[in-house]
Amino acid sequence: MLLGGTHLSKQALAGGVISQRFEMKYRLTAYQAEVIRQYIAPYVEPDSKAKFGHRYQLSSVYLDDDKLSLFWASNLGENKRFKLRIRTYTEDGSEPNFFEIKSRLNGIVMKKRAMVRKEWLTPFLEGRPLPPEAMVTDDPSQLENLELFRAYVSRLNATPKVHVRYWREAYNSRFGDPVRITFDSDVACLPSVGWVDYVHLNGRGWRRLFEPYVILEIKFTDTFPSWVQDLIYRFDLLRDSYAKYVYSVRLLKNEGYDIKRPAAGIRQTVIRGGNGNGRHG
Repeated sequence: MLLGGTHLSKQALAGGVISQRFEMKYRLTAYQAEVIRQYIAPYVEPDSKAKFGHRYQLSSVYLDDDKLSLFWASNLGENKRFKLRIRTYTEDGSEPNFFEIKSRLNGIVMKKRAMVRKEWLTPFLEGRPLPPEAMVTDDPSQLENLELFRAYVSRLNATPKVHVRYWREAYNSRFGDPVRITFDSDVACLPSVGWVDYVHLNGRGWRRLFEPYVILEIKFTDTFPSWVQDLIYRFDLLRDSYAKYVYSVRLLKNEGYDIKRPAAGIRQTVIRGGNGNGRHG
């Protein structure tokens, strides 16, 4: 359907993958989330961004084509699909944006990421070459990931569609197991059709999703340990899919927003194809 008949080419799936994992999602009430939080306490520790029981905020702008092909692939649960997003954890200008390609292939989740300094967001969206100092690290795989992101957006003619913001509480296994558990709450969306100058965390116009639910995600590599299985059985958790981008688009469309095209007078993002060194052919 996309990108020459597939969602991700073999080249896209090779190299620079920072995670290969499975994800299971569940919708909880606030009370259920608190009980489960207490239950997992002996098995997990908070990740580096937060203390135990504390949250941090993050926001992503999702890009898609005018047919919303990436939305529909996720909405229909296609086995091969991906998302394009630019994420931030703070509006502090000294912190980077994270350009991410999150793909799913037969249930396996993979993510490619590139860290780019925030002042270079607009030049990138305008299709301008980025100098080496635009990157946070000199890791060549990150530049490859960034150029892959550019190539996908160019081929789709994708533009910013929706901001998605939420609070996250994240934990990792205490025992070295590749297990990560997150609680996402206060999910909100903001239309961003056509152009973004920066990835928003604040401001007006946000629409709330999932209220008053909490989205529990269990992420693991290969298999999960027995305590995770006990958690699922003990609380009779029923797995389901809650793609935040999908729910955001649905909400905004129901409120009458034209997610497919920018409003009159809003400049359109143009990302031209480039090569590995940031120069355009």
